[in-house]
Amino acid sequence: MKMVAKGSRKLPLKWKVFALTTLCAGFLTLAVVELFVLAEATKADTPGLDYIIILGAKVQSDGPSLTLRRRLDRAVAYHQESPDAVFVLSGGKGDDEPMAEAEAMFLYLVGKGVPPGQLLMETRSTNTTQNITYSKTVIEADVARRRADRQAEKPMVAPGPYMVAEEKPMLIGVLTSNYHLFRATRIAQKQGLPEVGHVASTTDGWLLPGFCLREGLAVLKDKFWGHM
Repeated sequence: MKMVAKGSRKLPLKWKVFALTTLCAGFLTLAVVELFVLAEATKADTPGLDYIIILGAKVQSDGPSLTLRRRLDRAVAYHQESPDAVFVLSGGKGDDEPMAEAEAMFLYLVGKGVPPGQLLMETRSTNTTQNITYSKTVIEADVARRRADRQAEKPMVAPGPYMVAEEKPMLIGVLTSNYHLFRATRIAQKQGLPEVGHVASTTDGWLLPGFCLREGLAVLKDKFWGHM
């Protein structure tokens, strides 16, 4: 009589089918997410934005990392296209960084000729969700301040049968690496910016597949936690 070692029983067929189905569903879901990530990465930039949130990235001992420099160089180019745009520099200081990402961005952009008066800093955030949340607060405060300044400068107008045109809505966008656009804009929509625009910096082609794979997993994580 053939003896069966303890613990050597085969997994029931139904559990094998369940595991295989779950694995296939996971791969299919990730593949669909990757398509959305790539589609967003190839979209044209939004012109004429009033406020642009630049998402931070690693700051090294000698200054912004390559990823961050590319985002900042795209901001410089956008400033030349839309000189009135205000940039919100978003990023706190990590344990291994010499300064807050927002501070490093400020120094870099001023050095490239962007006026300091068009740069706002947000130095508390440590992830994309916080980038958007805190930057939105900074923008709201700046809009309120500018509105108050205009009201103070506006001359008194006698009552009469005329209509006062409403102010145009602020156009707000997110500037980040192209592979990061899908997640960043969806988080912004979740934070109450339904018409958020986007501006993308480039990524080396040979690095893009790895970044997109990592980004797809991050999208699933943020979706699970309700961030987007």
